[in-house]
Amino acid sequence: MDSAKKTVFILLLGVALLTLVSKAVWKPYIDKQTRYITDSQLSETMSQMSESLPIMVDDITRIDSVEVEGRNIIYNYTLTTDLKEIIDELPTFEELRLNQLNEYCFVEGSNYFSTVNVSVTSIYRNLNGNKLNVFTLKPEECKGS
Repeated sequence: MDSAKKTVFILLLGVALLTLVSKAVWKPYIDKQTRYITDSQLSETMSQMSESLPIMVDDITRIDSVEVEGRNIIYNYTLTTDLKEIIDELPTFEELRLNQLNEYCFVEGSNYFSTVNVSVTSIYRNLNGNKLNVFTLKPEECKGS
């Protein structure tokens, strides 16, 4: 994977996580004046999203399921390629987290989660189901940035 593909991968994965649901699914449930979503609305929205899963978000990443625990959305991802073959060409999980944090906090249309006080956890597994990485983006990480 060349540098251009690596950059595209980082961008697509970050955008996919935060925009897959935001524009199409969140708008009907968010009170535009208060920018608040109730716990029941959050659960209902994620339940509706789950009906369309699994779905590939890029060439190697699949969202398998979405869960809600309180005010935290948990995305369960599987990397569908043997990472040993392309490991040198992939961003680190920290680079991925920072890219997703930028989307979560600052990109219009992708920042609904942070503005309605909802955390987002991403869990990445390999094809064998082994956990590769977990990180959580929290609304307080966006303040003062």
